[in-house]
Amino acid sequence: MNNKIATGIWLVFIGAIILLHNMDIIHFNFYAIIKYWPLAIVSVGISLLLQNRPHGVLISTVCNILICSFLVYQGTTNSDHNFSNGEAGIDSQAQSQRVALDYSTEIEQAKLHLNGGAASFKLVKPEDSTKLIAAWTDSPSVGLRLDESGTKEKEIVFDAKHNDSRSKKNTIEFYLNPAPVWDLELNVGAVNFKADFSIYRFQTLAINAGASNIGLTFGEPTLENTKIEINTGASNLSLRVPKGAAYRVTGKNVMSSTRYEGAEKVSKGVYETENYQSASLKYDIELNGAANSCSINTY
Repeated sequence: MNNKIATGIWLVFIGAIILLHNMDIIHFNFYAIIKYWPLAIVSVGISLLLQNRPHGVLISTVCNILICSFLVYQGTTNSDHNFSNGEAGIDSQAQSQRVALDYSTEIEQAKLHLNGGAASFKLVKPEDSTKLIAAWTDSPSVGLRLDESGTKEKEIVFDAKHNDSRSKKNTIEFYLNPAPVWDLELNVGAVNFKADFSIYRFQTLAINAGASNIGLTFGEPTLENTKIEINTGASNLSLRVPKGAAYRVTGKNVMSSTRYEGAEKVSKGVYETENYQSASLKYDIELNGAANSCSINTY
């Protein structure tokens, strides 16, 4: 009973905040509460500890309301400017609506750190093979910046500074050069993120997100072990892999719904496709979070 009450409180909280934010009744900074997503796990722990205890339902309800109230305070009192200039370390004078880095054939590997929030990100097909990465937006409230280091092994920091998350025009499009082997790290909050990685080779993909809608498509695995790690809170996550691709899923998800097409449970918290053990090329996927909807579908 306690778990059902906790889940209900969180669903009402998330739905109400998103509705009020979209109606411009409140201005909620979703990025400001990402670092507090483990509180959802604390909520589950409280519910489990108080199960079948005298006044357990009442205490659990009060604790969850207090947690949600704390998140409301953090989200409404921390402005977007704190994220833009403080945590991301972006110089506003160095931003523009279109940015790009040149590609050279000596680049063998590239690592991308993408930081952004309260926006819609879309990975599109490469338009110019002379570019390592290019990104653009039509929104006057969004500034983009790219920093690079290294030669054969490039390290790129892609920051998206959103000055006003109340703006409804906040789409950011970008593409990567498919020639290098990529390592990707995405740190996002309150975003709609769509990407088709089927033409890319990458060793690792790490995503840290909260209150987001994420849809990713992958091609056949091209390395012995391609590692995907996704940590989310209060998010919808949908992954697509080719039918017959070998993959394994591990991790911990609390108060979440999960569905992994083509994979069977082999032990607690571990799911594998039938061909995972015998495949020479495979995906190792780790999914962690709370209050999520996670699915892996084949195409």
